[in-house]
Amino acid sequence: MNPIEQAISAGRSAIERGDPNAARSLLSGVEHPEAAYLLAISNTHLGLYDDAVDAYRLALTFEPRFDQARRTLGRLLVDLERYEDALPEYERVLDHEPESLPARYGYATALLGVGRAEEAEAIFDALIDEGNDRPEIRFMRARGRLELGQVEQGILDLENAFERQPADYNLKSLAGTLWMRGEHDRFDALLEQASKEPPLVAMTSELYRQSGAPQRSVEVIESARPGGLSADALATLSQAHADLGDAAAAEEAAREGIAVDAHHQGSIANLIIALLMQNKAETALELVEVMRAAEPLRQHWIAYEATAWRIMGDERYAELVDIDRFVRPYELPVPDGFDSIDDFNAAFLEALDHWQKYTTQPLDQSLRQGIQTTRDLTGIEDPVIEAYVRALDTPIRAYMEAVGNSADHPLTARNTGEYRITGSWSVRLHGGGWHVNHVHPEGWISSAYYASVPDDVEDESSHSGWIKFGEPPFVCEPPLEPEKWIKPKAGILVLFPSFMWHGTAPISGDSTRVTAPFDVVPR
Repeated sequence: MNPIEQAISAGRSAIERGDPNAARSLLSGVEHPEAAYLLAISNTHLGLYDDAVDAYRLALTFEPRFDQARRTLGRLLVDLERYEDALPEYERVLDHEPESLPARYGYATALLGVGRAEEAEAIFDALIDEGNDRPEIRFMRARGRLELGQVEQGILDLENAFERQPADYNLKSLAGTLWMRGEHDRFDALLEQASKEPPLVAMTSELYRQSGAPQRSVEVIESARPGGLSADALATLSQAHADLGDAAAAEEAAREGIAVDAHHQGSIANLIIALLMQNKAETALELVEVMRAAEPLRQHWIAYEATAWRIMGDERYAELVDIDRFVRPYELPVPDGFDSIDDFNAAFLEALDHWQKYTTQPLDQSLRQGIQTTRDLTGIEDPVIEAYVRALDTPIRAYMEAVGNSADHPLTARNTGEYRITGSWSVRLHGGGWHVNHVHPEGWISSAYYASVPDDVEDESSHSGWIKFGEPPFVCEPPLEPEKWIKPKAGILVLFPSFMWHGTAPISGDSTRVTAPFDVVPR
C-alpha cells in the first residue's frame, strides 16, 4: 500500500470511529480525489462548511466524473441555502445519471430554493408517481404547492408527511399553514396531539409562543421537565418568559440551556436579551463580542451589540447605527411599461392579489393582523412583478454609492458595488395591523416599498402605519424609544441596514397598507 492509499485508509477509519479531527489531519494535502472527498466529509462533521465545499471542489478537480462527490456537494450547498451554486452541480450529475433519485430530489429542492417552483413541483410529482412516495418528498412537494398557491393540496401532502414522519420541520410547516389559513381549531388539535410526544415538545411550545400564547408555551415545557429538557426547549422557555416580561426567569432558562449545550445559539441570544432587559448591558456585551467574532455577518448579533452600547451610553452606538446616514427613502423609478407610479401601483396591487392565499399572518414573522405572500416575488413570471424587480436596481445602486465602502463598519465593509436579492415578498396589513420590531438576521440591506398606504398615515400624532427605527422588540432597562420615524407614501422605497431594529405603529383605521419588502446581500 503506497502512502496515498495509507492516508486514505487511515482517514476513512478515523471518520468511521467518529474522529473527524484526526481524519482532517491525515487527509489534508493528499492529492487524490478520494482523499479530498473524505476531507470534505471530515470538514462537514466539524462544521467547517466553506472548507468542505472547497474540498469537494478539489476532489472534482482531480476527477470531474466523481458523481458521488458532486451529489454530496450539491446536498451540502442546499443545506447551506446556496441554491444557485447547487443547481449546476446537480445538472452535471443528471447528465451522467438522469434517473438518479438523490440527484433529481436535490435538483428539485434547489429549483424550489431559487423560486422555480413550477419546475420543482413537476419533478416531485414524477418521483411520487414512480413510487418514490417518501415523507421527505411529500414535504418538499408541499412546499412547492404552497408557493404556487395550491394550499389545500399542500396541506394534504404535509399531513401525509407528518403522519409518517412526525418531525419538527413537518410539524412546523403543517401548523404554520393551518394557522395562516385561519383554521385555528385544527391548529389547536394538532398542537395538543404533538405536546404529548416528547421529541416534539420544544417545537410545539415554540408554535404556541409564536401564536401569542406564551403562558401555554411555558406550561408545555414545564410539563415535560421530568423527562429532561433539551437546549431547544429551554431556549423557547426563555423566550416565552421574556414575552411575559419576566426577565429574571428568562435569564435562568437561558443559562440552563447553555448548561445543556454551551454553543446553543438560541440560548445565548436569549441570555443576551434577558440581560439587556435588566440593565446588565456590560455582561451582555461580553457574550455579543464572542458571537460577533464567530459570525460577523449575522445581523442580530450586530443589533444586540448596538442595543448594549446604547444602554451603556457608548459613543460607538452613534457610529454603528447612524440612522440619518443609513436609513434612506427613495422614489421608485416608474417601472417599464407604465406612464406613472400610480398606474404601476394599481397594476402591482392587482398582480399581488393573486398570490395572497391566506387569511392571517405567518407564525414566525414580524407582522400582526395582516397577511403575507409565501412565494418569493423574484421567482414569479408576471410582467408587472418583473418590472418592479427591475426598477429596484436604480435605488439599490444609489444606496450603495451613498453609504460608501469604508472598511470600519459592518454595513459599508461588505459593499462590493454588486448585489443580489435574496428574498422578496408582499405584506398586506389590515386595520389595526402592525409589525413588531425586528431585524433581518441573514440580510445586509433591507427595505420597505409602499404600494398602497391608508389615509390615516397623515395623522402625525399617532404615526399610524409609519415605520420606526431603533427600538428593540423587548423592553430594556432603561426603556429605549424609537429614534426615527418615516411617514409612508405610495411609490416610496425605504432602504436601511438589515441589523437595524425596525417596526411600525398600528394602522388606526379600517383601511389596508400594502408593501413589497426585500433583502439584499453583496454579490
